[in-house]
Amino acid sequence: MTLAVLATLVVASCSKENEPDTNYPLEGEWELYMFKRTVGQYRWMVPTRRCVSGIYATFTDHTFTYYNVYGTNDGKCIPQHEFWDYTKVGNELRFTKSANATWKEQPNSRSATYQMKNGELILTFSSAKDPVIFVLHRRNADYSHLDPFVGSWVTTKVVINGTEYITREGQCLEGTITATPDEYTLTLRDEKCKSERLTRPWVKRSGRYYSVNPNGDKELEIEFLNGNRELKLSVPEAKAVFYFEKERR
Repeated sequence: MTLAVLATLVVASCSKENEPDTNYPLEGEWELYMFKRTVGQYRWMVPTRRCVSGIYATFTDHTFTYYNVYGTNDGKCIPQHEFWDYTKVGNELRFTKSANATWKEQPNSRSATYQMKNGELILTFSSAKDPVIFVLHRRNADYSHLDPFVGSWVTTKVVINGTEYITREGQCLEGTITATPDEYTLTLRDEKCKSERLTRPWVKRSGRYYSVNPNGDKELEIEFLNGNRELKLSVPEAKAVFYFEKERR
């Protein structure tokens, strides 16, 4: 398998703009759907699958609680909860450490901007290098209005030059797509565990998907199967076809 397939999809940056929603209150219970941060590269990721049910957040009119859980190499899910008080100034949230905070390494203060798009809560925390962006979904809310491309996808098989390879979790050969309504991160890993990835904006026109390029957009040859639960990505230049199943809805 060649990772040169990514070269056929690399385009320059440009993004579409969505108008923020105003009909969704901040208060309530939210689940961490995906996030963007620097781990090797600045890219979109999803929480660890085995601990995903434990990562959520709650807002009241003046408190924010982040029930973080991280996975260890030996399969454990360790809680790391953060308790904050906050004030809201425009679209900025200014957090101060709550008196009942239990995590010793929780900082005393931080800030984030927030916006609502399509019912999603987007929190952007500033950092020295790249901002950390959280996309949260309201618990038990219906997000079927989002484009079927949005979400986390993992390969089930790859066909290269007519030869089919079955992919399984824990093996080297694998591909993933993590897509928000504005951007996607595509990661491919070959049989030798060498991985490459790209993060690009995307748009949809007349039912077709494109990576956005000011000098000419590159079409993503996507076909949805099995009620939008499976995705087929064809890359004719690399004589490759990738089959994905959706992890998170």
